[in-house]
Amino acid sequence: MYDNGVMIQDAQFNQPNASVNKNNSRKRTMIIVVAVVITLVVCAVIALVVILNSNRLEPEYSVVEERENTPTLQLYAKLQSDSMTFGELRQFVMDAGINARIMIDETGSGMIQIPDTKDALLFYIDREDGELVSTDEADASFEGHEEYGTGANMADSYSSNDITYDYCYSYDYESENAIGIYYDEEENVYFTYNGVEEFEFPTRQEAVEAYLAPVVITEGVGDNE
Repeated sequence: MYDNGVMIQDAQFNQPNASVNKNNSRKRTMIIVVAVVITLVVCAVIALVVILNSNRLEPEYSVVEERENTPTLQLYAKLQSDSMTFGELRQFVMDAGINARIMIDETGSGMIQIPDTKDALLFYIDREDGELVSTDEADASFEGHEEYGTGANMADSYSSNDITYDYCYSYDYESENAIGIYYDEEENVYFTYNGVEEFEFPTRQEAVEAYLAPVVITEGVGDNE
């Protein structure tokens, strides 16, 4: 079309190209938005999985278990040997001044224990002549003594030269196998049970220190349901 000799383009001639450009721009915008949304969703899912796994593996709570350095345990730590005569043992307990009593049953199993406490030192004793006092004689000789186990206390029937051995520390002498520290003569090491695991040490002092060390016990590990 000419107007005064000047060509004028029809305004509608370029309209289709403008529409295509707008559509392409919208598509690119939509692609970017979708990509961002997908990325955010993936990140959210990953974060949720991490949180769930973390909650599943974390314990519900932890307990710090500490053991008391009782007079009986201190007595065990002061033992100079894991084998001594009965006379040496009596003097050792007497010198400690902790009002501990020595009790021995009819089988030769001994215990050193302070009244009104739960822990004790356990040991064995052998007669030098290898003979046991009869039950009747023991009952007659030790009438009125407190009982240890099922029989009367037969401590006074042993001589000073009889040998005591295999000392161990029991944190609850009334419970079976409640042994906290003991000596293994064959391995020449001390074993400590801290309530969770058993460890070995070359000296009694190290075993006692390990027994007294606080132990963190995790409970409720797994799904928090």
